[in-house]
Amino acid sequence: MPTVVFTRTSTPSKQGYVTIDVAVNYSESYNINTNQTTISITSVQIRNRSYTIGSVVIKGSVKINGATVASFSPGESAGAQVNVGTNYATITGGSYNTAVVTHNADGSGSFTLTLDEAVNATPYYSGFFGYHDPSYKVGIVTPSNQSVALTTRPRISSVSATDAYIGEPVTITLSRFNADFTHTVKVTCAGNTETLMTKGSTYPTLTWTPALATYAPLITNAMAATATIVCETYNGDTLIGQSSATCTLTLKASDVAPSVSIAVTDPTGNLTTYGRFVKGKSKITVTLTPTLAYGATLATQSITANGANYTSSPATTDFILSASNTGISAAIKDSRGQTATASATIQIFDYDAPKINAFSAHRCNADGTENNAGAYMAVGYSVEVSPLGNQNAKTLTVKYKKLSASTYSTATITLSAYTETGVSQPIAVDTNSTYNVQLVLEDDFATGQSAAMAALVLPTASTRMNWGAGENGGIAIGKVSEYNKTLEIADDWEVKIKGGIAVAGDMTVGGHPVKLTLAAAAAFAIPASGSSVSYDMDGMTADYELVRWNFSVSAENKPPVDLSWATHDGYFTITNDGGTTSETMRPVFVFPAAITLSAH
Repeated sequence: MPTVVFTRTSTPSKQGYVTIDVAVNYSESYNINTNQTTISITSVQIRNRSYTIGSVVIKGSVKINGATVASFSPGESAGAQVNVGTNYATITGGSYNTAVVTHNADGSGSFTLTLDEAVNATPYYSGFFGYHDPSYKVGIVTPSNQSVALTTRPRISSVSATDAYIGEPVTITLSRFNADFTHTVKVTCAGNTETLMTKGSTYPTLTWTPALATYAPLITNAMAATATIVCETYNGDTLIGQSSATCTLTLKASDVAPSVSIAVTDPTGNLTTYGRFVKGKSKITVTLTPTLAYGATLATQSITANGANYTSSPATTDFILSASNTGISAAIKDSRGQTATASATIQIFDYDAPKINAFSAHRCNADGTENNAGAYMAVGYSVEVSPLGNQNAKTLTVKYKKLSASTYSTATITLSAYTETGVSQPIAVDTNSTYNVQLVLEDDFATGQSAAMAALVLPTASTRMNWGAGENGGIAIGKVSEYNKTLEIADDWEVKIKGGIAVAGDMTVGGHPVKLTLAAAAAFAIPASGSSVSYDMDGMTADYELVRWNFSVSAENKPPVDLSWATHDGYFTITNDGGTTSETMRPVFVFPAAITLSAH
């Protein structure tokens, strides 16, 4: 039972003071429909906290919000007079009423309790002061107010909800305090509000299924959202108040899964021409087509093709590196963080540039019979061309001209296979002329300067010895004479000279001048002991050998043991291994006779 205590203190004119507590006890009776509490005063009690008082007379009233609910108006000797010690004593007599207080809508409330009294106390000083003066009165007249809180009475229904996947039922549970109350239930999620019930009586649960088509387009940057359920409690048409709860709505990955498709093209056009990509000649353009669900946006994308990675679409690779690079993969991620992958396989023709593996030419008769003195030429060949599904071109051409001519004649060899070894049909040539012969192999990609080419020289018709016409005609051994006043020896003949040979003029090999002896143009200083020095020399090659030093003090000296040397293409080096440094030198080199002459 609730109690409110009022405390009063008075100091008598004699010794000591008086402190009196007045306790007002009351009860509450609540009506949930009217939201009102009826307060009844059950008793009023008094006590003295100081020392013994012979008697106390109460005269006054108790009010609630200004209305009197208890009153005491006896005389000094009436029944309201009590002898009070330190314990509470109940005041007898008096009249009591009730008061009705209305709560706030949420069930809280308060009232003002007023104690308006006159207290007369007769002290008894027997214990401490040793005397008693019944004629002395202590008067306490102090009206006082206190704000007293009512017991809070819940009236607003509570609400709770379960988490769920979007597209599946959410269970909403209500808990009410009065069976006559009704509810309006609303749900708000991702900016969208739905009213599930208006002043309805469905209780204690109702089911709500959030539609995928409604909420998925509103949730594009996450896989879940918070829904707020608001329950308004009504008493008739009067809104008592509202409560709320939240739940989590989650998108199923399968409902919003993205997908991606891959399209491949060849920007070089080879895919259209050959039906496949071509190694080394084709590029790959990869284009992704993402399909995103319910308003999601593309966050990232990646492509792997031809051994490289790309982060945008379309992406074009470099030329295809290998015929085995047939796999293409792609991945995307959408704004919800969901991913999708795809892969594709392309077909690639292996491709190598045309190859001439073997090439020869010989003279023959018109029927192709080999004859070194024949007036025809036959070309032997072994070639390879990448077939590209038997759609690649394969063109084999023989180009030939006399050494003295400036332009080539041509003859075509028809290939029946992409890898072929064979001999051409006889080609008419002059028996008295040497020919430059070329074999040119082309396909769709290797043409002109990029075609495969091999070259050789076809000699004149073979004969033991031939004299040229006219008084200036030359002499040829093993071939037909082609030059005036010139001795020619066939390529397949060897020359062996038992004695010495002297060359009075310039000497050429393969059309290039050859110097058999090289000497430094000027004398060089010997490098310091333990050091090396290099000197440039025109015509020098690694084949030359040092034959002597021409020293400043004594010519024709052989190379000393304390100087070492090395020849290179275009220069030579000298190293002093500990010999003298006081002289200068001029080295002389010779091309060794044991080495077959070649152009330098």
